[in-house]
Amino acid sequence: MNQEQPNEVNIHAEPVAPSVEFVTHAESRQGRKTAEHAEWMRDMEERKARSAEFEANCQKVKAKETKVELSVFDEVLNAVDAAAEDFDQSNDKPNQPLIGAKIEADRFRRELAEAEARLAELEEKGDSVQRLKNALTVAEAQLLVCDAQRRAKRF
Repeated sequence: MNQEQPNEVNIHAEPVAPSVEFVTHAESRQGRKTAEHAEWMRDMEERKARSAEFEANCQKVKAKETKVELSVFDEVLNAVDAAAEDFDQSNDKPNQPLIGAKIEADRFRRELAEAEARLAELEEKGDSVQRLKNALTVAEAQLLVCDAQRRAKRF
């Protein structure tokens, strides 16, 4: 005879009748109350009480909600009307304030570039001491060149 593993299911075995526990549980559904029924009923009553308490709290919160005044809606509608009117008046027309601001910004950028170029030139020259030093260096170099040319002519 084949010995079957305990976890292995034999599909060729004969069907097994329902257990006594299954039948007892089925009888309790038909009207007979089990030991757990009283506990279940207490739990259901507690849940109903908590639900009623929650609903009462919700009603209190709803009563305290702030109501929006109509003046807020009027302000919003007036702002929308003003925007629509502005759109109707300026639609398909050049935006002169924007164009003027862009032209002015371009002029400022151009003036800034010119001022930065002047600043770089002045910084390159340096202060009065640096300018004097540069002039003396150039003069000395020219004198040295002249002196070298004069000596070359002698020989």
